[in-house]
Amino acid sequence: RGVDAGYSDGGEGAPWVLAPAMESHMWANPMTQAHMAALRDRGAIQVGPGVGRLASGASGVGRMAEPGEILAAARWALAQRGPLAGRRVLVTAGGTQEPVDPVRYITNASSGKMGVALAEAARDLGAAVTLVHAPLAVPVPYGIVSLPVRTAIEMCDAVLAQAGETDILIGTAAVADFRPAEAANQKIKKAPGQEEMTLHLVRNPDILAEVAGRRAETGWPKVVVGFAAETQDLLANAGANLIAVPAAFTVPTGQAHWHVLLRARAIETGSWIIAAAQGGQHENGRATYGHSIVIDPWGRVAAELDHDAPGVLMAEIAPELAVEARQRIPALANARNFASPEPLQP
Repeated sequence: RGVDAGYSDGGEGAPWVLAPAMESHMWANPMTQAHMAALRDRGAIQVGPGVGRLASGASGVGRMAEPGEILAAARWALAQRGPLAGRRVLVTAGGTQEPVDPVRYITNASSGKMGVALAEAARDLGAAVTLVHAPLAVPVPYGIVSLPVRTAIEMCDAVLAQAGETDILIGTAAVADFRPAEAANQKIKKAPGQEEMTLHLVRNPDILAEVAGRRAETGWPKVVVGFAAETQDLLANAGANLIAVPAAFTVPTGQAHWHVLLRARAIETGSWIIAAAQGGQHENGRATYGHSIVIDPWGRVAAELDHDAPGVLMAEIAPELAVEARQRIPALANARNFASPEPLQP
């Protein structure tokens, strides 16, 4: 239309959000429709009208939109020039449902509320947001594109279809790790005297792993954030999700550039990264992998490493990060403090 969405002519002044409410015959009048079309062409955002009981007691089109919907539209309009304006954000939410038969399925207790809240936050910062979601306990907010799915495979297909045009992917969906190998066409009935039933389950695709493979080839999405629900040993289980930097991520443009990109990747993935450079030799002739680093999830260099022998790391740990690094990465348990004047030993 040549104007900013929600703003008046030329994108100047305050944004326009209109919430028309009137009797059905008034709303259907061609003159009313022509005026509304002209306002939309000039940049106005129209919210409603809805369908329901009207002031006259009749029921039909013309009911004012709910206050929450009007407020959401105003927040969307005010965000069009926000810090994420022009960025495309893809969020996954909800617990997938893996059918056993036409009336039963395997799922989890996810409500999808966290994913919806993150989608709202991205919208309020000006991003164009798409929500790929399994069944939700809350409605999809105004201004967010909804792509409903049911199963893990459907969600994987939807995410991969969008990933090539996405700047930021936030994966909050509770995706089932396994699904029934076959879903029965009819309701499974219990047989007389039957005391047990066995379901044959097969592995579902790992959506973030699939995205990572595409990202290594195409560079998109630029930022990928994943969530995992744990019930015990939170740090240990989270540490098991350390990201390995693929060969495609190697940047032969100097150590400084390499450090910057690895730090950015640590922040993007929220993971600790251990990265080793190409092989070489110590001055005493011992084989090594050369310059290596440990980076924490906030992009801080926690350690400078040499790989002196298989499975052995020697490090100079930044003092303020030493305790956490040793807790999170067992291989650093015996690493020396950065301030130590003694030669580093395995």
